[in-house]
Amino acid sequence: MKRTPDHLLLAVGMLGPLAVAVAVFFIVPRFRGLFANFGVELPLGTQVLLATFQWWGLLALLPVVVWWLWPTRNNRGSAAAVFGCVSAATLFLFCLFALHAAVSGAADAVSR
Repeated sequence: MKRTPDHLLLAVGMLGPLAVAVAVFFIVPRFRGLFANFGVELPLGTQVLLATFQWWGLLALLPVVVWWLWPTRNNRGSAAAVFGCVSAATLFLFCLFALHAAVSGAADAVSR
């Protein structure tokens, strides 16, 4: 199969979410142990992160779905790349927010 720029854009779209998923897979378990020692109820975003982070790698397949279902062949590589980059940024920001909310909430509980 000949590699085209369309396939390269698809690869770019897949690498973003996959990189975030791999990073989260190694970072979040360390925070899970830390949060267990806090003894406070975690915010909803943090609970969602802790319950779902193992499955974030599957989100790297969504650009493939976008690429495959895109109505025209002309722009499907670009659409997959944009979708992958936006989803990676969204996942990264959600992870930062969820971890920060838990740490700041625990710090507030300790300071009272």
